[in-house]
Amino acid sequence: LQIVGRRFDDLGVLQLSSRFETTRPWAQHRPPHPTQH
Repeated sequence: LQIVGRRFDDLGVLQLSSRFETTRPWAQHRPPHPTQH
């Protein structure tokens, strides 16, 4: 996911990304470890 905002609107981009992380907490998810054969 890439969030792009207006020029010099860093605060708006950070606020939106914070809301997204709160709504969709993907940081806790990890892919399954591949099985070794």
